[in-house]
Amino acid sequence: MSVTESPLSTAIYDALGEPTEDLNSNLQGCSNEFCNGCTVGVYLTTNEDDTETTWRKLSSLPRSAHRCHIGFSGLHNFDIMAARSSEYGLICDFNPNNKKFMDAVISAVQLENSRERFIEKLEKVIKCIHEINPHFFSVNVSEEDSNDDAILEWGNPAIDFKKQTTKPTSWLYNDERFKHIQDMAKAGRITAITEDIRHTGTFAHIAELYKKNGVIIDSLYVSNINRYMKSKEDQDAYTNTIFTLLQSDNPILIDCPIVKNASGQNVKFLSQRVTPLALDVFSHNKNQLFITKNSSQNALCTIL
Repeated sequence: MSVTESPLSTAIYDALGEPTEDLNSNLQGCSNEFCNGCTVGVYLTTNEDDTETTWRKLSSLPRSAHRCHIGFSGLHNFDIMAARSSEYGLICDFNPNNKKFMDAVISAVQLENSRERFIEKLEKVIKCIHEINPHFFSVNVSEEDSNDDAILEWGNPAIDFKKQTTKPTSWLYNDERFKHIQDMAKAGRITAITEDIRHTGTFAHIAELYKKNGVIIDSLYVSNINRYMKSKEDQDAYTNTIFTLLQSDNPILIDCPIVKNASGQNVKFLSQRVTPLALDVFSHNKNQLFITKNSSQNALCTIL
């Protein structure tokens, strides 16, 4: 084994052996060098609410063997990987800066065995990047943080990152979660690519690569991308990619519709939704990816 041995990486190699045809390199080959999208910058964590509910659901739902998490956006995907005890992870975004940053984090997490020192070093890196390019990161403020004076220091992504590491849902909340992500990184099981979710052909190829290597796509995180799918063409492509990736027996979709009440008023701006058996739930009514009811709040979830 060419990587430092650890309980997780040893278990993975025992179960699957070395990835055939160098899975990580093949996934890297799916990165689109011509894709150059950007909404507001690289997301360090998440600006979404109900993350504790999401964590509880994800950590309690059944787990398949050789499971993989695929997610769009940034470091929040590590939170989900920790909750699901994922064995593989793929992080995607149409912003090429996201891959640059995630590649740096994946490399750095392999080198630092102290969670506290890793947080300190990454905080310094974030400060340095922000000084060079103030628009590189998006500062995340959710309703859960809206009363926190520190997090409201807009324009300071290092404070945003440091605050998020203390949350019970963070992959950096304790040593066990940090070690899990580190073991995945050391085993070459986390990959970052640049690609647009509307390019279904690329993700069909990715799904086939995982299938050939005996890896099950267990969870998919798409954040609030659905609200940016304005045209029917975009909505169809978005839906097709989701269905292409969620072909396992018990796939989980984590998305984030805007919650409105019956009068059309916002109840919550960004509230996460966890849907197990997602293919069964949405295959009969694809519109539920864009319009759904939240019975617990008697509210209508809709994508604007």
